[in-house]
Amino acid sequence: MNREQFLGYAAGIYGATRSVMKAVPPGMVQHRPRPEMMSIAQLIRHTASACASPIGAMLKGDFPKPEGGELKLPTVEEMEGYDTVQEALDHLARDEKQLRELIMRLGEEEFQTREVHPPWLPKPVPVWLFSLMMLDHLSSHRVQLFQYLKSQGLPVNTMTLWGVG
Repeated sequence: MNREQFLGYAAGIYGATRSVMKAVPPGMVQHRPRPEMMSIAQLIRHTASACASPIGAMLKGDFPKPEGGELKLPTVEEMEGYDTVQEALDHLARDEKQLRELIMRLGEEEFQTREVHPPWLPKPVPVWLFSLMMLDHLSSHRVQLFQYLKSQGLPVNTMTLWGVG
């Protein structure tokens, strides 16, 4: 997969994510399925920064290092949320733009062969693979949001999930 193919695939994931975010009714942003789970407000904020931000941090060497060998993730109580879906959509658009810029700044060879070492993996991986992992991260949270909405009986379906129509 070269850079352009990757970015074409990424555009589809971002489009599908926008589709699911747009399905969130304004009065439901603070909904939390269970106390230990992210609210929709927290989930849409996290989702909007799930791809380009970690790739950029990894490429710059700014990714947080694990303390005492363990990666510390924020608790639900520590996570911030957005008050509106529009804030998340704006953030998602910036993230997509940043992803394109990050990937295109790399040469094709660097995208294919440069390695990065995410702290949760046992060994380094090529940038292209880490980038796909972060698209999977974005997509996973898109599906999580879809399930939140579906479980509340909202009119979302496969077309919403894949951004068709």
